[in-house]
Amino acid sequence: MKKSMLLQMYLNENFGDDMFLDLIAKRFPKVEFELIGNIPQVYVNKYHNVKVYRLNPLRAKLDKLFRYVFHKNIYLDLRQSKNHGVVILGGSVFMDKPLAKRIYKTRMNSIKCGKPFFVIGANFGPAFSQLFVDNYHEFFARCHDVCFRDSISADCFADIESVRYQPDVVFNMVKRDEEILRGQVGISIIDLEDGSHKTIGNLKSSYEKKMVELIDDILRGGYCVRLYSFCNKQGDLRAINRIMGRLSNPNHVNLSSYYYHDLKLNEFDIDFARNEYIIATRFHSMILGIKNGQKVFPIIYDDKTRSVIKDLNIKNYCDLKTIDSVTVSQVLEANVVKGIERLSKEAQLQFKGLDKYIS
Repeated sequence: MKKSMLLQMYLNENFGDDMFLDLIAKRFPKVEFELIGNIPQVYVNKYHNVKVYRLNPLRAKLDKLFRYVFHKNIYLDLRQSKNHGVVILGGSVFMDKPLAKRIYKTRMNSIKCGKPFFVIGANFGPAFSQLFVDNYHEFFARCHDVCFRDSISADCFADIESVRYQPDVVFNMVKRDEEILRGQVGISIIDLEDGSHKTIGNLKSSYEKKMVELIDDILRGGYCVRLYSFCNKQGDLRAINRIMGRLSNPNHVNLSSYYYHDLKLNEFDIDFARNEYIIATRFHSMILGIKNGQKVFPIIYDDKTRSVIKDLNIKNYCDLKTIDSVTVSQVLEANVVKGIERLSKEAQLQFKGLDKYIS
C-alpha cells in the first residue's frame, strides 16, 4: 500500500532546507508527503509527490488560537490521523526559544496519536534549561528514529536506543564535477540585522566591516570574488548590497553576486561549485563547499556550525565574535576536507529509519 507521511520542516526559500525537501522527495518517489501551514506559493506543485496545504487566513487564526489555548494544532492533527507517520526534517528545529514550551507541548500531543515519528537531519539546541533537555528526552524516546547531524546533539541523548548521528543530509547531494575557476573566491553572506539572527545582531558592524576588508584585500591580490545569498527572505542579499556599497573599488576585478531564487537548486549548486575557495558564513555554504571538494574557510555564527566543524576535524576557521583578527592569508590556507566519499555514504544513513519503515 502506498504510504503517505506528514512532513514538518522550515520552508522559506532557504537553500539548505529546500535541498532537504528535494532529497527526500526524490529518494521516496512513491511516498506522498504532506506539508501544512503558511507555505510560500513557490512550493506548490514543485514535486509530484509533495502536497502543500496552505492555510487560509481564517483557518490560520483558528489554528493559532487552539495552539495557544489547548496546545493543539487541529488541522495538523486531522491530517496526521490520515497519514502513516510524521517526519520532522530540518536543522535547528529543537531550539530553546520563547515559544519552545508551546511547540514542545504541541509535539507531545501529536506523538501521543501513536503514529511513528522520524527526526532527520536536525541538531539539538541551544538549550538554556535542564527542563528543556528533559522534555525532549521524553519526546525522542517516543520517536521511531532520531538521526542528528552532529555528535554533540546525539551524545545528549545517548541512552535512547533510537537516537544516533550521521553527517548532514546535504552530503547526499551528488558531488559536482564543474570546472574549478582558479583564483575565484565564493563568499556566503548573512544579514545580522534580520530577526532570525537577532541574538547576534550586535556583531553586524564588525562582521560587515571585516567582509569589506577581506574582499578588498582578495581583489587586490588578483582574485575574483562572487558573493552568495542562500536566503533572500532572511536578508542575505540586503547585506550583500550594503557590503558592495562600501568596497574601495568594486570593479577592480570581476566582482559579482549570485542569489538563490525560485527553487533553482541545481543552477545555484553548479555556480557555487566553480569557486576554488569558499568563505562560508551560512551553515550550508560550508556543507556545500565541503561536498564539492572546495577549500572552505567557515565562519562560526552559532553552535550548530561549531559542532559540525568538530565532527569534521576542520582546523582553519574563525568565530564571528573574534572575526576582527582574520586575515586573507588565513583564509587562503584553507584546505579541502578529506573523506568526502565517506561523508556522502554515511549521510545516506540519515534516512535509514525511514528507509526501513517505507520498505
